[in-house]
Parts: sequence; C-alpha cells; structure tokens
Amino acid sequence: MNLSKNFTLSELTVTQTELPNVPDERQIANLKRLCETILEPLRETIGCPIRINSGFRSPAVNRKIKGSVTSQHMNGEAADICVPEMKALDIVKIIARLNVPFHQLINEGTTSGATWVHVSVAPIGIKPKKEILNAFGIPGRMKYQRMAIG
Repeated sequence: MNLSKNFTLSELTVTQTELPNVPDERQIANLKRLCETILEPLRETIGCPIRINSGFRSPAVNRKIKGSVTSQHMNGEAADICVPEMKALDIVKIIARLNVPFHQLINEGTTSGATWVHVSVAPIGIKPKKEILNAFGIPGRMKYQRMAIG
C-alpha cells in the first residue's frame, strides 16, 4: 500500500523484533500525513531516497526496543530517518528550513557512530511545536538539548 508517491506502508512498519506491527486506520492516516507533509517535500528537495529506520511501532514493538512510553511512533506520527550520503544534522537543517508542519526534529545517534533524524507531525488538532533538539547520551537514558538553526 502506498502512503505517498515514494513511501509505502511496508517500509514504515518494518521491524527487526519479529513481533506483530500492524497499524489501525487512524495510525495509517497519521503515517500518510507524515509522508505527504514532511517526507515527500524532503525527498523532493534533496533529490534522493530516504531510508526509514523506524516508523510505526506497535506498543509491543516499542516496549521491546525500549522506546519512550509516550513515543509518537505508536500513533504513526513519527519516523526515524537517514540519507546514507548525508549527515543527520544536515537533514535536520533542511527540514527546519522547509515550510513543513513538523512537530519535532531530533538529531539522534549512538556511541557507535550511527546517526539518524527523528521527525514527527503533531497530533490532529494540535499546532506543531516546531521543536528542534539534539540528543546525546546512551539509549534508554538520552538527554535532549534545544537547538537553534540559523
């Protein structure tokens, strides 16, 4: 099932956990909104594919990977993305400068050097915060610091 021109439901629901990860209609609608309003404009701007590391997460998947209990991934409102040829911080800067309704942008990474961007849309009826953060620390005990993009 296509969520938008370049993104499919299967790529936004893939998991390495072997647990069921099937979104309901509301969650699919949120994933579609995320793809259409943020991921597609980003892809058009950069002109190359975006890798989805994590999109929708069922509560069981979210628990297994030790995700936040309030994770927007469980509502289909968030994705962790990367573009192999780009630094995560550069992706954050591009999204921040696009006129798109992001709720949160988080420059994330691990001590092993892997980096990605967490991007989310606001829940329906909520004004997007347009919050930009830098995450640091160790998984499960990350700290977040606000970032200004000049």
